[in-house]
Amino acid sequence: METISLQSVLALAQEFISTNYSGALTDENKTGQIKSYIEKFIRDGKYEAPGYNFDSLTSRIYDEMVRFSILTPFLEPPLCHKIEEVNINSWDDVTAIYRDGRIVKLSEHFFSPQHAKDIVKRLLQRSGMIIDNASPLAEGHLPNNIRIAAMKDPIVDSNVGIASSMRVLHPQNITRENLITGDTLTEDMMKFLEVCMAHKASFLIAGETSSGKTTLLNCICEQADNLMRIYTIESGCRELYFQKRVEGKIVNNVVHTQARYSDNEKFNVPQEKLAIMALRFHPSLIIFGEMRSREAYEAVEASTTGHTVISTIHAKTAQMAYSRTASLYLKEAAVDYQIALHKTVEAFPLVVSTSSLRNGTRKVMDISEAFVNSKGEIEYSSLYCYHIDKNEIIDGKYQITGRFTRNVTISDNLKRILIDGGAPYEIIDRFSRKELS
Repeated sequence: METISLQSVLALAQEFISTNYSGALTDENKTGQIKSYIEKFIRDGKYEAPGYNFDSLTSRIYDEMVRFSILTPFLEPPLCHKIEEVNINSWDDVTAIYRDGRIVKLSEHFFSPQHAKDIVKRLLQRSGMIIDNASPLAEGHLPNNIRIAAMKDPIVDSNVGIASSMRVLHPQNITRENLITGDTLTEDMMKFLEVCMAHKASFLIAGETSSGKTTLLNCICEQADNLMRIYTIESGCRELYFQKRVEGKIVNNVVHTQARYSDNEKFNVPQEKLAIMALRFHPSLIIFGEMRSREAYEAVEASTTGHTVISTIHAKTAQMAYSRTASLYLKEAAVDYQIALHKTVEAFPLVVSTSSLRNGTRKVMDISEAFVNSKGEIEYSSLYCYHIDKNEIIDGKYQITGRFTRNVTISDNLKRILIDGGAPYEIIDRFSRKELS
């Protein structure tokens, strides 16, 4: 047996197959045969590589030639079900973030900056996207509900090669009860948001990436009664799952839609078009997976004309969420910023702020209310918030303790919205008291 480096075995295998079986490299219907050719090459040549037996060496060479190198196991079941993200910081620095909060540096890495670029290019091609010198930024969606974003040199340093983030978007498997018992928020906070959803008080869920925005959105909206007509709008991968089945039959009233983009702009179906279409379906509830651009205009207009709208948005605080939404609104509307901000506050009287803390837990840090008073000024108030009492490192781990508090009662403005939305007096009275019973 001849023991040589993995790279050397790969180079020889590529030369062998391109010389003897070149048709398999260009015909997608024959790629499955390549593995048997690799087996023959390794067996006949009696090749070995440090750390690999015959089967693992065959699989690794196949992954390098046909699949996605060291990324392959993370992009497929069963491992992809345990992963939150895989991040390429550099060709020799790859990190996996697990759903249980673990952050693990991979012991393996790419062979070179060019090798990393080649593999990520192959991934992006799966979603019809190209990354090259003319377009050094790219985003796409992969099988198994994986979202990918990548940047190559010269956006990143040439000795890095490429940087990429692959986020696995998992179907809803966390329940309302999980969030409450897991101390993400309290029963009272969840009940309050469910009441707002049911009685036409639109709101935004704000926070950074992986702060639990979509999980919270799913848990709130799954409490909608079966007679409510729900219309969802997403871009790329599906993250919202609201259909309910009993004995195999759908018992609620849901339309799930997804934006689609094309190299030919004429064939684009952006989120704002789906928002316009939503109004033709007479929805009780319009849900945006995330507001990113011009769809904010349609969301604000839909809410201010009587529809209940809920959306997530990337923002740190309630005031930042209003400011960001107003800025997105201005992409479609030629009005003064202050007018856009006032319309945004009128459209979304509430903002729920979520955060992922350093100890790996997710919290609803704040539920804030805002309204425009009789003087034309915006008033903000924090209804609920999470107070951190201790945040320290013990034995190399973050230890965070805190408590949820209810600060003020709902305003007369929010009471009117809920009353107009059909909320019974006892519910209005419940959230008008400083202490909840």
